[in-house]
Amino acid sequence: MRNDINTIASKRETICYNSIRYLSIAFITAMIIVSMNGLFTNGVRFGALVLVGLLAILGIVILFLRKLFVEKYQVLWIVLVLVGIIIRIAYAITTEAPIISDQLACFNAAQQAAQNDYSWTESSYFSKWAYQIPFVLYEALLLKVFGTVRALYFFNGVFSIITVLEVYLIVKRVYNKRVSLVVTAFFSLFPQYIASISRLYNQSISGVFLLIAVYFFVNYVIKIKEKFDIGIALLYCGLTGLFLGISNLFRSEAIIGLIAVIVWFVYYFVVNVKRKKWHTFLLSILLCIVVTYAIYRIVNSSVDFMIVNLGISQYGIRNGNLFWYIVCGLTPESYGGYSSKYGYILEYKNPDEQYEVFKKIIADIFSSMSLKDVLVFFVKKQYYMWGEVFDIRTSSFENGYSGTMSLIMTYYNHFIYIIVMAFSVIGLQKRKTSNYCSFFMIFFIGFFMAFVIKSIEATYRYTPILVLFLLFAHGIDYFINMHSLSVSFQIKKKAKIQ
Repeated sequence: MRNDINTIASKRETICYNSIRYLSIAFITAMIIVSMNGLFTNGVRFGALVLVGLLAILGIVILFLRKLFVEKYQVLWIVLVLVGIIIRIAYAITTEAPIISDQLACFNAAQQAAQNDYSWTESSYFSKWAYQIPFVLYEALLLKVFGTVRALYFFNGVFSIITVLEVYLIVKRVYNKRVSLVVTAFFSLFPQYIASISRLYNQSISGVFLLIAVYFFVNYVIKIKEKFDIGIALLYCGLTGLFLGISNLFRSEAIIGLIAVIVWFVYYFVVNVKRKKWHTFLLSILLCIVVTYAIYRIVNSSVDFMIVNLGISQYGIRNGNLFWYIVCGLTPESYGGYSSKYGYILEYKNPDEQYEVFKKIIADIFSSMSLKDVLVFFVKKQYYMWGEVFDIRTSSFENGYSGTMSLIMTYYNHFIYIIVMAFSVIGLQKRKTSNYCSFFMIFFIGFFMAFVIKSIEATYRYTPILVLFLLFAHGIDYFINMHSLSVSFQIKKKAKIQ
């Protein structure tokens, strides 16, 4: 009877794991296809040349450089990681990027806040986007302490270096040191994350706390696989909720991380329920979910309460314009990008009124489109979100470099992006057993599906690509193990011959 229960549970686990595995493979493959199309933005001939170069590099990596994955070459990967860190330090110290768009609005507000002037919170911008206030206060603190904008760039560099270390620690905890060094080397030399130092956006600081939350949750997953202890489980869940909450203060993408955690708990319950006493097991899972969510909410509600009661802003840190993001994300003329066409929805402060206007706009949009138009819209939207070449020059990374050098860095960035996705797909395709990768897949699926609906920008790739690098580790682990098995087979073969 016990064997039958284990067999049923094992089949259920295989079905559930394969469902999220195939969905991840489908989404990442779609991203690779639109990314390949992005190579042709400068003409067919140029795109063909770049594509051939990319395939050649990918072939070399797979066929030859896998020998560099062995332990004796780990010094090389350490050196590459250090090079990436040194570049970040140099760039953080020397960058002089122009402050534009939303960055400028937040920076100007931070300058006022540093002088204890909070009149900016009553402006049209911050009454609509009050969730930006914690980030403005963070910038104001640095300006007050250091008195210069260079401090903002310097701390962006610090957060970028911390993110490199976090990727190393997470991958090492899930896989091993060898895999972690390879993944971290690729990550540390990924130009988009280096270039982000020059942007005064909230992604750098938010990403740091998000990865801390991922690290604690990964530890929770590993601990319960070894031996479930409710005290340890609640501790790690509480820490996960705490850092997700802090991350959400700076950028609301952390809500996707929270949803991923909850979905993973459901997944874990479904695949293991027959192996455990279901009522006790369910209670422990629900308790973990409640603790994670409660701590997350306490962090955000506490800061919201303080900002209102300290007289900083009557709006707190609310984000009451979710409908506008969705409307932008479904606007055909901009293919899901920013559009002011339906900006009048922001004038409706009452949530019920805004929802009614939202429904009417969505109905009007889709009633005017054929099925073919809808499909074309969503395909092109995925191209602009995931496939368009991220122009490094838009981040002021070109300062001090020639136009040719900037173009090279832009396409090098796209190369690494495609290679990371390709290895992720190979790893997910070849490694068919369930493991800790399930959480990373659920997390990534959450981001992909969110951007199917909401508004998009190429810069919004920042956090999803962080998660993608964690899936990249799955592919690197597969290649290292395959090489180790190959070497072991050759040694045994030689021993038999002798």
